[in-house]
Amino acid sequence: MERERAIEEIRGPLRARLQEDGIEAEVSGRAKSFFSIWGKLRRSGSSFDDLNDLLGVRVVTDSKGDCYRVLGVVHDIYVPVADRFKDYIATPKSNMYQSLHTTVIGPQQRMVEIQIRTREMHLVSEIGIAAHYRYKEGGRWDEEIERKLGEVLVRRTTEWHDEAEDPKEFMDFLKISLYQDEVFVFTPKGELKQLPRGSTPLDFAYSIHSQVGNRCVGAKVNGRIVTLRHELKSGDTVEIMTSTQATPSEDWLQVAHSSRARAKIRQWLRAQRLQEAILLGREMLQKELRKKRKKFPTDEELMDVAQSFGLSDAALLYARMGEGNLAVPGVLQKLYPDLAVAKNPSPVERLREVVRLPVKGISIQSVSSLLVHIAQCCHPVPGDAVVGLVTRGRGVSVHRQDCPNTFDDRVEKERRIDVSWDVEGQKMFLVRLAVYGSDRANLLADVALAILSSGTNIREGGMQSADAQAVGDFLVEVRNLAHLERVMRAIRAVRGVSDVERKQHLPREFGEDTGRV
Repeated sequence: MERERAIEEIRGPLRARLQEDGIEAEVSGRAKSFFSIWGKLRRSGSSFDDLNDLLGVRVVTDSKGDCYRVLGVVHDIYVPVADRFKDYIATPKSNMYQSLHTTVIGPQQRMVEIQIRTREMHLVSEIGIAAHYRYKEGGRWDEEIERKLGEVLVRRTTEWHDEAEDPKEFMDFLKISLYQDEVFVFTPKGELKQLPRGSTPLDFAYSIHSQVGNRCVGAKVNGRIVTLRHELKSGDTVEIMTSTQATPSEDWLQVAHSSRARAKIRQWLRAQRLQEAILLGREMLQKELRKKRKKFPTDEELMDVAQSFGLSDAALLYARMGEGNLAVPGVLQKLYPDLAVAKNPSPVERLREVVRLPVKGISIQSVSSLLVHIAQCCHPVPGDAVVGLVTRGRGVSVHRQDCPNTFDDRVEKERRIDVSWDVEGQKMFLVRLAVYGSDRANLLADVALAILSSGTNIREGGMQSADAQAVGDFLVEVRNLAHLERVMRAIRAVRGVSDVERKQHLPREFGEDTGRV
């Protein structure tokens, strides 16, 4: 009873001080049993006077920050014992145990050991690694954890008992092995990382950040330098060494084990190959232009050519040439039509002419001799992602891929076919624009002038106003998506215009919405 009263003399003031400072915490205590005292003296060979943990108090808080706030309160109330403080939160034990340990001089000059931890840390100390998942899942103990726990207890208890020198070591084995398919390692700052079993320092680097992985040149595991192929084990502390000169290589795919790391490596390699293809394609085009004594095209001209091939920008145009998927002479002829040279077609080319599509501007994969129409519901232009729909008796209607008329609830998948742009020369396409703004004098004239100043022809145009708001409808001719964006920018620059958008309507039946290309 005397020792219980000594515990309460510590718990009471500490609990009151924590409430006063606004720190939510559970404060509990225990007096070490006589049997535990005898066992510890027997194992350590020390004397009774050397024991500092006969009385113990545990404080459980909500967060890691609160743990250190509680520590400050404890040291403010009681005098700490020198060399009796251990921070297992910053440097966890190999079995994932985390807590703050401090020994202080309590009432009647008795030494008391105080442990401070979060609720999650307390669960891990009591149950093991599986508690980390139970805590994250809001206390749910699923069938997978239960199955693995049963397997551990039934199959391997005898084996571990023979290997362990004492019950505590046995419990460490049990806690760590609840998740045999994963390893749990730490950053130098004590942050826990979960990785698949068999993971290497490379997997650990990518689990921190993709840039850390891309710049990885080596690692230290538990303070010892290891190779990138070193297999990590639960409880390891891993420090990644990086260099600004380091880059991933194909060999890393054989070293990385986790799906995240392998995906990041492949992503970097694809980006690198694309960059190399862009540089090669640009160099090939420059070389051919020098041969033909032609000047290098402007960005606007390159954008027009790129979108005539269905590509979004000049970089992709270079890349396709560098990859060999687009012939440089074909690009030159789009840039400079006068470079086309008449030649005698081969028998194969003559055969192609026989089955050639009756329209230019759209190529249809694996289909020939079909009528092709540009859908007037969405008015696609070169540069838009497009899809072809086989209409009832009217050939193929070409739509933008985001057109509602192409959605599953409106058209069967069997009627969709792949189409792509293949535009020659200065072919024009119709686009309908809606213009919104505040009504004022000469607004229609200023919008029309802005469209004309961008080198664009207006097929139809007009504006209506109501309640000081104006809405305009314009049908314009553009070469491609880049040309269209220039037109829309010019309109937005007009005073009083608030927005410009492409219009589309939903026709009653496919085939009624098209105009022949």
